[in-house]
Amino acid sequence: MWCNQPDSSSNAATVVVTQHGDFGQTHFTGIVDITSSNGTHVQAETPLELYIQPSWCNFNYETGLTFWTDSLTKVGINHTASGTANKVCGTPYIAFKYNNEDYETDFGEVASHYWSLPSRTGSYSFTTYFKFSNFMDYTFSDNGISGTWTQGCGVQIDQAQFTQFICADNVTNTDASAHIFVNGTKIGDCGNDFTITATLTGNDGSSYNFSVDSEAFFSNAGQSLSQQIDRESAQYSFTLGVVANDAESVADHQAQTASEGYVQVLSDSASTTATSCVPICNVFINDLQFLGYREESDWQGPMLATYSGQISAEQSCDNLSAQLRLRGEDETSYITAVVPELTKIDEYNFNFTTTVSGPNLYGNYYAKLQAYDQDNEVDKVWDQTEEALWDPPCYLDILKFERTNQVSSVDNIHTQLSYNIEVAEHGDNACRDTHLEV
Repeated sequence: MWCNQPDSSSNAATVVVTQHGDFGQTHFTGIVDITSSNGTHVQAETPLELYIQPSWCNFNYETGLTFWTDSLTKVGINHTASGTANKVCGTPYIAFKYNNEDYETDFGEVASHYWSLPSRTGSYSFTTYFKFSNFMDYTFSDNGISGTWTQGCGVQIDQAQFTQFICADNVTNTDASAHIFVNGTKIGDCGNDFTITATLTGNDGSSYNFSVDSEAFFSNAGQSLSQQIDRESAQYSFTLGVVANDAESVADHQAQTASEGYVQVLSDSASTTATSCVPICNVFINDLQFLGYREESDWQGPMLATYSGQISAEQSCDNLSAQLRLRGEDETSYITAVVPELTKIDEYNFNFTTTVSGPNLYGNYYAKLQAYDQDNEVDKVWDQTEEALWDPPCYLDILKFERTNQVSSVDNIHTQLSYNIEVAEHGDNACRDTHLEV
């Protein structure tokens, strides 16, 4: 600066100071040296303050969002910021915000943040904030970035088990049945279309298919299945399978993540085996008939009564027995009893024909039949016939027939013979309508 007005006692001038390098310093001291032509030298100091405008800070940053990896319930997202800024801005400080839950990190010099968030289907929204060391009172943002995500799917069968077998019981008209409980779990975005197959097969050749409701199956309450089965005991196998039809494929889900992601579990299966119970041992008398009376020999022997019948029993009654008793019309006591031989004619039925002896006396008689399993004699069944009259036959017997005397006439032309005859009637009340004539 030169003084161009020597005859003036003062002079004014404008000095322009240009700053280079670090713009982090804003306060300076200006030192001015003035030297005249005659060698006079003057030095002056003045404070200088630099006013930097935010608009002078020029920066260009790009933000990125990468779904990096996931588990079934968590997703890892890499949130990045990269770019440049001029020296006027100073050192960059970056904060990352998850908009869905209004969570923001502290400002720092790290240009990325890894989010570990609950996995869900939908949009994840983020904002990146910038501050610069020369303008810490000012915050800049990228106006937000978002990405769309589909949560993984996992299906699982929790229970597939027999809960009860109901035994066949003829007394209560109860059919044999199998009862099964099933339920499962689905986690994530599995869609709403499921194929659930449930089949019950027996080693007796039987097979049954069930309809399983997916909503009930995936609930805490689960679903109970019931099926009427063959009354006899058999071994049963129950198989269950579930498939998620609407879920994202394994390959498509893997393609969502930059690193290895969760491997979809889109199906599951289970099986179990159990043996049904045998029918409750019940015995039934289907038929009891009186066939007739006869004598064993004659009036001296007993009377024989013949009966036939049919008894039914479950196969579980493996010690079947019966007893037939003869009783007179006075009903005071049983006269005699026999154990009939039972002949098996099919899976459940037994026939018999038996004879029971009784007194060879005129009167009405009937038979009472009891049938039971000897291992469970408490549950006895019985039946009886109508009374039938036994009328013994009448027997005439000549006990003695002998000559006692013989007298001849004098001329021996005539002879008189004398005989002793003794006769008897046999049979109880048998000869009441028969008159003995000699």
